[in-house]
Amino acid sequence: MLTETSAGPGTRQLLDGLRQHGYRTYATFDEHDRGALVASRLPVAEDFTDRLGVTLPWRAPAVLLDTSPAIVVVGVYVPSRDRSAAKIERKHAFIASLLDGLSALPEPVRNSLLLVGDYNAVARHHDPPLPGLLAYEYALHDTLADLGLRPAHELIPGAEHPHSWIGRTGIGYLYDYIHLGAALHTRLQHSAYLHDPRTHGLSDHAAVTARLRLR
Repeated sequence: MLTETSAGPGTRQLLDGLRQHGYRTYATFDEHDRGALVASRLPVAEDFTDRLGVTLPWRAPAVLLDTSPAIVVVGVYVPSRDRSAAKIERKHAFIASLLDGLSALPEPVRNSLLLVGDYNAVARHHDPPLPGLLAYEYALHDTLADLGLRPAHELIPGAEHPHSWIGRTGIGYLYDYIHLGAALHTRLQHSAYLHDPRTHGLSDHAAVTARLRLR
C-alpha cells in the first residue's frame, strides 16, 4: 500500500513496475491532490472503495481479498493540515467519514479488516507525549480501538513504541500504522517498521510490514 500517489508520471511508473511484477493495482486519482493505492498479488474478490463513502475516495482505496478468511484491506492517506480553518475542516471531514464508513461495515467484515497507511495523527498515549493535536485527531485512534482494531506493533510481545517519521527537531512521530480487526489479532506472526526507505531518501516515512497466517 502506497501513499502520496498522484496522477503524474512518477506514480504511473510505479504502477507499471508493480504490474510487471504480478501485482494488480487499485486506486483512483485526483488531478489536484495526493492519494493512495493498494497493490495485491493475491486474488481480489471485490473493489471495496465505494463501500466506505469517504469524502476523498482517492485517499482510501479498499479491496476484498479472496483469502481464507476473506480480508478487506483499506489503504488510507489522511490529509495533513496547517492552522487554516479550511484544512482543519477538510481533515476533520475525512476522518469522520472514514470512521463512519468503518462503523457501518458488518461486524464480521470489520473483524477481518486491515487498515493500512499514513494517518497524520498520533494516538493519545504516544511516546513521547504530543499534546498539540486536535480532539478529532486523537479520536481517530480512540474510535479504531472501540471498533476492535489494534495496531500491529501492539500485538507483538515486547515490541517497543515505534516511530515512523522524524520531525525537524529530532522528535519521533508514529503516523504510519497497520491496524488489524479482532479476528486477525491471533493470525499476526510478525510486524516491523523498516527505516531503509527513510534513511535512503526514498521517502520521509518508514515502511510498515506485517505477516499474517492464513489458511
